[in-house]
Amino acid sequence: MKINIYHASQLGMAEETSENLGDHLTALNHDVVVNDLNGIDPSDLSHEALNIFISSTTGSGQVPDNGWFFMDVLEQQQPDLSNVNFAIFGLGDTGYDETYNMGSELMLAALKSCGAKQIGDRGLHDASGDEDVDDVVEVWTRDIMALYA
Repeated sequence: MKINIYHASQLGMAEETSENLGDHLTALNHDVVVNDLNGIDPSDLSHEALNIFISSTTGSGQVPDNGWFFMDVLEQQQPDLSNVNFAIFGLGDTGYDETYNMGSELMLAALKSCGAKQIGDRGLHDASGDEDVDDVVEVWTRDIMALYA
């Protein structure tokens, strides 16, 4: 399966999670490309792949800096993404209760407003919890891929 992983990361956790997931999926013989969301135009999204977004949250509930261009294009230009399939996973910390996982929530809403088709539920990880992020994202991805197949 062709899978494109895009990360929006402020301090590197979403980037590391994306790289680890990419390695895991490549070992399972999937065709995987991991991309920093910085400079990615929504028109770059593949219609022939599962597009997975992994986003942390920064500031007072925003998408990280490297996702601003992408979000701006989605919100300002409203491109037609009706042929794009995507899944999204959010990294957050419930210690920031009011903004917990808002970065991925904002990205999810922007993608759906452009007609992109969400596969499965948004995955979430809480940095304050005991679960390893790589374990959580791998189980979530397995469920997403079963729905996409």
